[in-house]
Amino acid sequence: MKKIVLAATALTISVPAMAYQSVVLGPPQFATGGYANRGQCVSALAHERNRQRANPELRGSDYRSLSGPAFNRESLRTTRCELRNGRFVVVFNANGF
Repeated sequence: MKKIVLAATALTISVPAMAYQSVVLGPPQFATGGYANRGQCVSALAHERNRQRANPELRGSDYRSLSGPAFNRESLRTTRCELRNGRFVVVFNANGF
């Protein structure tokens, strides 16, 4: 029983810490302060993802050697739009979501 309580406590403490590993992305690709609705955010993220897929030089150094489809899969795994403080922002998490 003691082990279950310790495991639950550890999980409760670690989950909020993991949530803060994501980084909010902003200018020049994304609007300062985010977007008013999810559609605007998703559209901006899709536009930037397509731009970077077409030109590997625009990607982060760890992603330049990936093929277009591999880059797209990795981008879909590591970036998304989230609602934070009433605005939709693009976030990146190298560990994925």
